This record gives sequence, C-alpha cells and structure tokens, in this order.
Amino acid sequence: MNISADLPKLQHLESSVSQAVLGQVIQTRYEEVQMQIRSLEFPRWKDLLKDNLAQLLIPDDLLDDFPLGVEAREVTGVSNCLYNAASELLVGNESFSPH
Repeated sequence: MNISADLPKLQHLESSVSQAVLGQVIQTRYEEVQMQIRSLEFPRWKDLLKDNLAQLLIPDDLLDDFPLGVEAREVTGVSNCLYNAASELLVGNESFSPH
C-alpha cells in the first residue's frame, strides 16, 4: 500500500462521490492488502520460543482470519520489539533491528 500515492486518489474520490462509495473503495483496498499479507511465508518463525503470555493477548477474531494459526513468539524486548520481531521473521535473527 502506497499511502502517498493512494491519498490523493482518495481525496479526489471524496470530493466527487458519496461517502458510501468511498467506504467501499477503502474496504476493497484493505482487503487487497490483507490478501497480500496472508500470502507471505516466514519459515524461520518456528525456531523462536513461544510466548505463552503474549499468546493470551491475541484476539479470538484474529485467529479466525488465519486458518494456519497465529502464535506469539519471544523476541528481545528492549524498546525495539516490533523491529526485533520483523527482523526475526524476515532473516531469522535480530540483525536488521536498530540497536
């Protein structure tokens, strides 16, 4: 999703069509991005330790969207945990995380 490219299009649409149509355009784009994300594979995530406490925080309705399941995994939690998690998923270690 390229926000800088999509935003002017949405602003143009907002001025020329009803709110319902704009909502449908946004919903369609959201569904396209969801499908792209679901098609990604991260083979190295299984090597990470499962985080049982974090697993309890995953909403039940999120689990419905992923037939293969959603599991919380442990990463280093020193204020860069989002970056650490992304790095772990992509390359199998935290080397791409800013330290």
